[in-house]
Amino acid sequence: MGELQDGWDGIAFVAASDRAEEESAVTMRLAHAADDFSVLLSDAAQSISSLRGGIVYLRGLLNDAERLDCVIGEDWSVQPRSDVAGGEEVLAFARQLHETLYAIDDDDRRLAESIRALLPAVRANAGAGDGLTAQYGRELASLITDGGIADKDAARILRELQVAGLTPSQLEHLHTSGTVVSWPASTQRFVEAFLDEAGVDGVLALYEHYKQEDIANGTDNASVLANSILVLSDERVGTGMSDGVVTGAGSYTRLPEEFRELVSTRVGDGPDANGYFNEQQYFRKMNDFAGMLNSADEGYEPGREFGVELGRQSANLAYFFDHATGADSIGWREMVGGSAEDLLSTATRNTDVSYALITGEHADGTPIGDGYDADHTLKTLMRYQWSDDGAGAMTDMVSWIGETAGSDDPGERRLSQTAFTSLVDTTTAASRDRDDNNFMALLEIRGQTLGELNPEFTSALAVTASPYLNDLAGMPRVSSGSEYIDEGIGWGDAVRFATLVSTSDESAAIWAEAIYRQQDANAYAAGVLGDDVGAAATLGVHTENLGRLLDSGLNSEAGFREMRDGQAETRDTAWSNVSDTVKAGLGIAGKPGGFTVLALEAFELGYGSGDPDHPVFDREVFATREVDDGDRSDAMTRFTQMYFMAQGAELPAEAYPEALREYDGETVVGVRTLSEIGEQAAVGQLDLTAESGLLIEEMDDRGVKSRDYDSNVARGSVTRIERGQFFDLADGGIE
Repeated sequence: MGELQDGWDGIAFVAASDRAEEESAVTMRLAHAADDFSVLLSDAAQSISSLRGGIVYLRGLLNDAERLDCVIGEDWSVQPRSDVAGGEEVLAFARQLHETLYAIDDDDRRLAESIRALLPAVRANAGAGDGLTAQYGRELASLITDGGIADKDAARILRELQVAGLTPSQLEHLHTSGTVVSWPASTQRFVEAFLDEAGVDGVLALYEHYKQEDIANGTDNASVLANSILVLSDERVGTGMSDGVVTGAGSYTRLPEEFRELVSTRVGDGPDANGYFNEQQYFRKMNDFAGMLNSADEGYEPGREFGVELGRQSANLAYFFDHATGADSIGWREMVGGSAEDLLSTATRNTDVSYALITGEHADGTPIGDGYDADHTLKTLMRYQWSDDGAGAMTDMVSWIGETAGSDDPGERRLSQTAFTSLVDTTTAASRDRDDNNFMALLEIRGQTLGELNPEFTSALAVTASPYLNDLAGMPRVSSGSEYIDEGIGWGDAVRFATLVSTSDESAAIWAEAIYRQQDANAYAAGVLGDDVGAAATLGVHTENLGRLLDSGLNSEAGFREMRDGQAETRDTAWSNVSDTVKAGLGIAGKPGGFTVLALEAFELGYGSGDPDHPVFDREVFATREVDDGDRSDAMTRFTQMYFMAQGAELPAEAYPEALREYDGETVVGVRTLSEIGEQAAVGQLDLTAESGLLIEEMDDRGVKSRDYDSNVARGSVTRIERGQFFDLADGGIE
C-alpha cells in the first residue's frame, strides 16, 4: 500500500480530488458536446454517460469518506483509523470505492479511441461541474419558473438527474438481492433538495417540457423525474450498510411534504377518504402526477410506504369514479379513472406493496394502520372496470403469489401463502348482510360478474391459485406443502372462490385445466411414494375433492346466472382459448415438503409436449369434459391418473398393458403418449376403463398402493355443490 496520510488535507486527499476533478472535467465536456456531434455512435454516447456517472458517483463516495473517518492511499486503498471501531462499514465503503474504480477503468478503455478523436473538437466546451450537492439541487430547481424553463436549462437538469439515478447494475442488484447500499449520500441530498425546491408544480412543468421534447425528438427522457421520486422513497436503497441494516435509507418521509400531501389526501366520501381539495384542480394535478410516476423506467419501484399510499389513492379514485354523481363529477371521471390506473401500475411494481395491500400489513408484520381496510381496498379495485380488463396492474398485484409459491426461500413462501389466504378470505366473505358480502359484491357489479367486467384479472386469479389447489381441496398442510397456511381453507370458501374464477370462459378453462393437471400430479406423487398407504389414501381423497371443487364452482356459477338471467345453459369451457404457454406454466411443480413434488420430465413424456403434433392437452382429440349438474364420465380422468401413477412408480414399459406400449418391430421401446392413446379411444379402439384396471392390477402386484388411491378417489371427503344450493353458498350457509 502507498503512503497514507492522517487527514483529508494531505497528499491522498489532493491526489484523489485532482484525479476526480480531471476525469470529471473530461467526461463532462464530452457529455455537453455530444449533442453537437451527430456522427457519434449511439453506443459511444451511452458509454460516455456511464463514464460520467461513474466519476460523479466516485466524487460522492469521496465526500462520504470524511464521515467514515478513514484514510485513502494514493493507490486508492482504504483503511480505518486505529481509533475507529466500526471497521465493517469502512470495508463496505472500500468495496464500493474499488468497484466504482474498476467500472471507470473499464469505461476508459472502451472510450479511449472516441476520446482521442473528440477532445480536440470539444476542448473549448463546458468545464467541470461542482458535483451533486443539496445546494446544487436547489440551484437547478430555481431555474424552473412560472413561465417555464429554457431548453438549455432543462437539458442541464436532465443530465444531472440522469447521473443521480441508479445504474443498470444497481437496478439489477436491487431486483436480485433486495437492496442497494451504494447510492452516495450527496446524491441523495441533491435529489431531495431538487424536489423540495421545485415542488409538485415545478416537477410537473418540467415533466411536460421533457414529454414534448420526447415527442418531437423520439427520445425517452421524461421518465427521469419519476425515477428520482421512486428511488428517494425506496427503503431498500441507501447510502451504506451497518450490522445488516441499510443506512441512509430512502423513505416516504424523504419526499417533500407537498408531494406527500397530494398522494395521501383522498378526496370524496368513500370509506377511505380523509380530506378535501378543490376537486377540479386536485383531479387535474393528480392526473398529471400519476402519469408522471407511471413513466418511470423499468426496474424503479416505489418504497413500501409510498407504494401503499399510491394503492390506497388508486382505490379511492376508483371508488369516486364508480360513485360520482352530478354533471361536474361526470366530466372528471375519465381523468380520475386514468389516475387510478397509473397509480396502481406504479404501486404494484413492488411486490412488498402488493403484499401489504392484500394483507393489511407489511412483510415484517407491521400493520399499515391509519384505518386501512384491505377488504374495502381489494373489493373496490376488483369492482372497477380496468381499461385493460385487469391484465396490467391488477394482474401484477396477484401474479407473484403463484410465481413464488414453490420458492426455495422460506420467506418468499410465507409471503405467498399468507397473501393467498388473505386473497381467498377477501373474495369469498359471505353473509346475509350484503354490506359484508364480498362474494356477492364481486358477482353483482352493475349487472356484470367479475369475469365479465375484468376477464384478464379473473384469469390471473385462476393461474395464481393453481399451486394451491390441494389446499383449496382441504388437503392438510403437511401433505400439500403449504406450511404457512395454519387453519386451512373451508369448503364453502373454496367453492365461492371457484365460482368467481368460473365467471368467464377463459378463466374457467384455465381453472379446469389446472385442476386436471393437479389431479394427475397427485396420482404421479402416489406412484412415487409407492407402498405408502396413508399417502395413497390422502392423495386419492383430495384428488376427488378437486373434481368436486371444479364441478361445484361451475354449478354455483350456473346457479347464479339462472337467478340473474332466468337461464343457465351448460358452460362450454373453451379449451382452444387456453394457450399451451399458459397451460405449461400452471402449478405442477409442487411445493417443498409436500407430496406433490413432481418430476417435470414425466409430464413432458405423458403429455407429449415438445412434439408439435401433440400439445400438452389436445382436448378436441383426447376428451370433452362438459359439466352439467355434476354428472360427467370419468373414464378419461381415471385413466389419465393411473397413467401418471404408473410413471411415478417407474413401471417399466414392458409391464404396461400391450395396447399402451410403443414398439419398434417386436421390441418394446417405450410407452405411448396420452394424445396417441386418446386418438384410439376417441374412435372406440381402446376401452380406457379396462386399461385403467390393468394398470391398477400391475402396480398393485408390484407393491404400489394403486387400489388404495383409486378407492379413495371414489369417495372424496366433501360434498359437491349443486345449482340449487347457490343461495346457501352466497349467504355463507355453507362453510
